Order: sequence, then structure tokens, then C-alpha cells
Amino acid sequence: AGKENPARLDLYKVDINSGSTVRMTKEDGMYRNPQVSPDGTKALASFSNWEKPSELLLVDNGKEKALTESHRPGAFAKVNALKPQLFSYKNRKGMDVRGYVFVPEDMKKGEKRPLFLYVYGGPLGTGKSVEEGSFNSTSYLFAEYLTRVFGYVTATIDPRGQSGYGNAFGKANYEAPGVAQVEDLTDGVKYLQATYGTDPAKTGINGWSFGGFQTQMCMYTAPDVFTLGIAGAGPTEWQNYNTWYSTGVIGPVPTGKPEDLDKYSLTHLAKNLRGPLMLLHGVEDTNVLFQDTIKVYRKLLQYGKGPLVELSIDPTGGHGMGGDMDTRDRHAIYLSFINRWWGPYTKP
Repeated sequence: AGKENPARLDLYKVDINSGSTVRMTKEDGMYRNPQVSPDGTKALASFSNWEKPSELLLVDNGKEKALTESHRPGAFAKVNALKPQLFSYKNRKGMDVRGYVFVPEDMKKGEKRPLFLYVYGGPLGTGKSVEEGSFNSTSYLFAEYLTRVFGYVTATIDPRGQSGYGNAFGKANYEAPGVAQVEDLTDGVKYLQATYGTDPAKTGINGWSFGGFQTQMCMYTAPDVFTLGIAGAGPTEWQNYNTWYSTGVIGPVPTGKPEDLDKYSLTHLAKNLRGPLMLLHGVEDTNVLFQDTIKVYRKLLQYGKGPLVELSIDPTGGHGMGGDMDTRDRHAIYLSFINRWWGPYTKP
């Protein structure tokens, strides 16, 4: 449970009679996939935080012992030289929204650095993006690279609509998919601008799957705030998507009336694009159909947005790509796109 901090997962003992809880674990981070002994005194769990990559841990009456050593400490420290900072802010509804941010070590007060955000923002079981011990290839590793090499401030935010923060938070986008998220992300940009002095003219956003949908929502409905976007495999046509996930985003949909979902199509909003946008998709994606991206791309061309839009496809890729285009290729394409439009930060 993330009782003490939603960005962490700890193990607790619960007294069935009183309901009182006692924390079994010591360190701050993520204790995942626990297996508890029959007497409840010991547990095995995979543990990680931003200082330590994942290892198998024995938790025994307040003591912890690593049972595996899968990573070379020196090599990990070299790759993971810059650590993010957790933060939270109040959104316009008075709710706490959480994130983490990488800040350049040489950043001085008054410098207006570009800001680059990562978002998912949708249902994910109990999962979330802001986890102290998650090393996601885009939200963590690519963000760290942009901060260290390009000098950007980079952040990951879990807006309303994201799972893992309770029912009211997770269902805030019912019958208005992406709207609450745009509000929270806009409030987050304002918070980061006030805290770190980031450049309002250079606020980028990227995401995959629902995050690809959300990135486009931000670019189309808040173009004054979000000035560059990278959107991967976004479900832009909800009538094409599976029912169990769609109902978690939109709410119950009348059976046999897919046309009722057309009002949520991003093709109706694409005309508002003002900043550069990259769209990515795998042709063999059986989760979010490739035709979703093609439909919105075609509409963008019809609206005269062609000079602002780039399309990158993996001919044999699935939902996470991985066909002819692997993770390294994908992030190299991201970097090339960002470099063409913004380039590294240069001190005045």
C-alpha cells in the first residue's frame, strides 16, 4: 500500500480485529509482488528506488536482506547520475497532483529552460507513472538524458484520470476524456514555471497509448501552453477500442451505438494544432489500431497542418512498437525531432 506516500509501495501487517496497521518495510521505494510467509512474519519482495535498481529482498521482522545482486553498482551509478525530485501541487479543484522532476545541475536562477513533460493519465489497474523506483525508458531514462545533455527541465505528472489515486481521482474524465487531465497538466506547467522559471514558449509533452491520446488533447485544446508534442499509439477513435478500457475512461456506452463515441474523436479538435507534433504507431498494433493515427493524421493534413506534423511508423511493430523499430531507434527519433525544432538549451 502507498499509505505514507502514493509514489511508494510498502508492506503492512493489518490487525483484523482493530484494523490497525504496522509497516513491515524500512526503505522508501517500491516493494513489488510480495510473497508473505504463512505466519505473517516474513516476506519476499522485489524492491527498488532511485538509488537502487530492482533486487529480490527478504523482509524479516524489521530486518531486510538482499538475496540477489543483479546489477553492477558502479555501472548503475554512472547511468543514473542524476536523481529526480518528487513534488506535488494543488490543482484548480483543490486536489493534490503528484509528479517528479529532473533539474539540470548547472541551472541558475533566471534561466528560462525548456520544459518537457511525460504523461500517461489513464486507467492502468492500480498502476501509476510517478513511482519512486520506476525506471521507465521514456519517463525516466530519456527524461534524465534530456536534462543532462540538452539542459531541459523534465517532469512526469499523474493528472486526474490516472489510476492509483482513488476512485474519484481516477474517474474524473468520465464523459469528457482528457479534459481533466489537460486542466491538471496546465496547472502543473504553471507550478513548474513558478518553481523553476521554465520557458513558457518551450513546453513539450509526450506520452504513449492513452498518453498518446492525452498528448494530442493537450496540443489541440491548450496550444498556448503546450508548444511541442510527441504522441505514440494514441486511441483517437474510441469506437475502435475495447469496451472494458473505454468504459473506464468514458463511462458506460449503449450497446450497439458506436456512433455515440464519435464526439470524443480527436479529429474534431485537430484543427487547433499550432505547435510541432510527431505521431508514432506500429502498423501491426492489435491494441490501439494503426488506422486511428492515420485518420487523425489525414485530418491534420486536410486542416493544412502538414508542415507541423511528422509521422513515424514501424512497419512490423505492435502496440509498444518493437518490430523494425526498437526502443533505442524510437528515442533517437524523439531526439532528432526535438533537436530540429528546439535544440539543446544554450545559455544567453
